[in-house]
Amino acid sequence: MKQKISMRTKWTVQGWLLMLPSLIFLVGFTVYPVIRTLIQSFMKTSNNAKAPAEFIGFKNYINVFRDPVFAIVIKNTLKFSLIVIPLGLVIGFLLATLVSKNIKGIGVARALVFYPNVAPVVGFATIWTFLFTPNIGVISHVMKALSMKPVDFLNNPKTALYAIMAVYLWREASYMMIFYISGLQNISQEYYEAAHLDGASGWGYHAKDHHSAGTAHHPVRADHHHGGRLQDGGPDHGHDHQGRTQQQHQPADESHLPDRLLLLGYGAGVGADHLHAGLYDGGRPGAVHHHGQARVLRKLRRPL
Repeated sequence: MKQKISMRTKWTVQGWLLMLPSLIFLVGFTVYPVIRTLIQSFMKTSNNAKAPAEFIGFKNYINVFRDPVFAIVIKNTLKFSLIVIPLGLVIGFLLATLVSKNIKGIGVARALVFYPNVAPVVGFATIWTFLFTPNIGVISHVMKALSMKPVDFLNNPKTALYAIMAVYLWREASYMMIFYISGLQNISQEYYEAAHLDGASGWGYHAKDHHSAGTAHHPVRADHHHGGRLQDGGPDHGHDHQGRTQQQHQPADESHLPDRLLLLGYGAGVGADHLHAGLYDGGRPGAVHHHGQARVLRKLRRPL
């Protein structure tokens, strides 16, 4: 009995030791920042690191909800999520069904479809900047050829957010595809054979396929974390998004927010309101931040 207990204890200790590196990173980069953000949200701090923080209660939260830009941020976040997440899931599923066929060269097709996720950020930022550039961009040339007036997508408040959505979908739909491919490949061939005997064909195989549908919550959850980290408000806050007011070092000529946004406590208040987003520093204009990954599309609004 003592030998069994000692073996059990040994395996328990060994298991905790194996998890220790991950636990250190989890506490250091997730738990501590969340707790620190919550504490900071009740404090008033200045840019002077030596100045002591002052406890001000819920004043930061009151300022957040009184800020007119905050309402724009919430509206654009909801619009972004309601449009991009469903479209990303649908496009991801369509891509998954197209590249899940067991045919020659399908591996190359999957790599090409997934390439936007591994492409250098500077490279595809340059490509999309050229596509969206008014008058000389590819999209403008196509519109001129169709006798349409070119549109400055990134500087027009009515189109800026949708332009960002297009870039997001182009890259993230292939990411959603991976989840669906995993689910489709785990479906037993017997289900397809049974569906064939029932007269199913083409998309009929997937129409009532509860086994592949069960994996849909994984890309939804993943997409939720990416759903909208636009940090530069754009024209007239045209694509102000969740986390926008968390910028602490935005240049004065780019930010239309009051000076109080430079206070760390105010930013922490916004961060606590969006706890799943954490506390970010937008840094420079035109960045698209993705939660949990080092994915930053920089300077989309201006040539690189």
